[in-house]
Amino acid sequence: MLPERITPAGDWNMSQNLYFAYGSNLNLSDLNAWLERNGYSPDLLEFHSPACLPDFEPAF
Repeated sequence: MLPERITPAGDWNMSQNLYFAYGSNLNLSDLNAWLERNGYSPDLLEFHSPACLPDFEPAF
């Protein structure tokens, strides 16, 4: 479960969470800019592999 508001890395250890990118978050330069604006180091990102979550669907 994600926090209600993502806060700087000192308050939430992003390195312990896997993130499934969808939509604009697949744009690496846009995601890096968001991370920097919100106090995260883009160095925290590590590509693992394409993945799917069976029996789940995006909810907006």
